Amino acid sequence: MPKVRLPIHEGMAPARPEIGTVTHGADMVNVYVDELKQINHWPGYDEFASTGETGSVDGGFWWENQQRAIVNCNGKTFQITDENGTIAEITGDAFEVGARVKYADFGTHLYGANGGAINQISTSAVTAIADVDAPTEVTHVAVLDRYLIGNEVGTGNFHWADVNAPTDWSGYYSEAESNPDSLVALDAQKLSLALLGKKTLEKWYNDGTTPFIRLYQGIVQSGTVAPYSFAWCEGLKTWCWLDESRKVIQLQDGIPASLSLTMNKYIQGLGIVSDARGDYVELSGRPYYVLTFPSEEVTLVYDFISTNWYRLGSWNSGSAKYDRYRANCYFSCPAWNLTLAGDRANGKIYKLSPTIFSENGSVLRSLIQTNPYNHGIDDKLKFCNGITIKLKRTQTVTDGATPSLMLQYRDNGKTSWTSERTITIQSLTDTEFIARVNRLGSYYSRQWRFYMTDSYPLCLVSVDEDFDVE
Repeated sequence: MPKVRLPIHEGMAPARPEIGTVTHGADMVNVYVDELKQINHWPGYDEFASTGETGSVDGGFWWENQQRAIVNCNGKTFQITDENGTIAEITGDAFEVGARVKYADFGTHLYGANGGAINQISTSAVTAIADVDAPTEVTHVAVLDRYLIGNEVGTGNFHWADVNAPTDWSGYYSEAESNPDSLVALDAQKLSLALLGKKTLEKWYNDGTTPFIRLYQGIVQSGTVAPYSFAWCEGLKTWCWLDESRKVIQLQDGIPASLSLTMNKYIQGLGIVSDARGDYVELSGRPYYVLTFPSEEVTLVYDFISTNWYRLGSWNSGSAKYDRYRANCYFSCPAWNLTLAGDRANGKIYKLSPTIFSENGSVLRSLIQTNPYNHGIDDKLKFCNGITIKLKRTQTVTDGATPSLMLQYRDNGKTSWTSERTITIQSLTDTEFIARVNRLGSYYSRQWRFYMTDSYPLCLVSVDEDFDVE
């Protein structure tokens, strides 16, 4: 029979392992699919700076007006002042420990909150807002038309400071009341204020008098189960979040559209999702929505260009499985052309780059796993004469090394895999490689795994199977 190309490029559908599913794979870890349908390593990372703390980095923000990065760890605030990673603590009042910090840039000062009082951050001090009319339990802050705005935890209310005076509060507040429920997240973008509750999202604006009123037809019938999943995706000019029914939502022209059709069953199968955290990440100009479930130790990635889902994980050689990915939060520093990420436990800040091929010196292990398939033939035995694998180097290297690849497979619904097998790869040109593996047994249905572990600029182009049917 002619060779058949295996379906390895179409993203994850991990809750659909039934025979005959050929449009999506079962798992794709630490990879992304580019415009040429080639599977690339997810960008690796190296240490950029360290807070010296042992807790999680709970927030990071590029302070455009002061041209520096702000990070929070163990309740403390730090500033990174140059592209070499020079870091120092900003002393003063503390943030809550272990909760995501949200920021709002007011120019000469930055404001942040993560469950307690709003803190004012300068380049030299962190000071809690002391005005008795200011809310004292705030998780989200925003700036709109020179007003500092914050939610009031456990209510439907949002409060705002006096205009152009973010430390002066006069008891001004309003309620997102179209469908009364708790206001759990807010953000200001494109001259509108988005107020996200457990059941609905409302869009408000400054009418110049009130000052804030709800936008006509500004009600979206979609809330959230995970307040910190709410993220502004700059490259798409829209918000994404995990809604109350555990679907990943993108707001498109005021209408909530689901991004997670192939992942809905998988997310439904998770336990705790209320602590999910959403981040917008751009790497090499590619936009992603990264959704981390800390309690479940799962990190998922939606690729806006390929519309694929992937998974991120840090390989644990001791347990021979993926642990939760090290990154806990992400932020870009445009002036330095850097994308940074804060660690989930050790106080470090990493630089992510497609030219880094390890996880801060540890193995970056990529996995592509197909769903079980039978070539559309249920009741006949297939004989695998062999597979042909094409790979390509994506960057210039100096050592001239040949990359390596490993494979496993399992047949007929079995739960165990064959032992990992390292494939011998031959060079076709300076940038192209090919591998052939012959006589790979017989099956009624088969599932494949391919691993890439090299610190090497490599992409998987295609896998073709040569088989016969009894």
